[in-house]
Amino acid sequence: MRTSLVILMLIGITIMTGCRPTAQPEPDPKKSTLNTFIDGATGKTAVEAGKRTQDKIEEISARHNAELNEILGE
Repeated sequence: MRTSLVILMLIGITIMTGCRPTAQPEPDPKKSTLNTFIDGATGKTAVEAGKRTQDKIEEISARHNAELNEILGE
């Protein structure tokens, strides 16, 4: 009796989690599947992501330094 109840609960939980729509980014309509594969295989995608991250870090660092200079009065 208990095992069937547990199994039914697990099935219910599985069904409920599977019903949520997943947020998937829209593919770039200009890129073909082959170009996407080549970019991923050569590492271009990872390099571009790293550059975007580096730019964000530098922007945050510059903002932080400006705030520190303002507070310290320099």
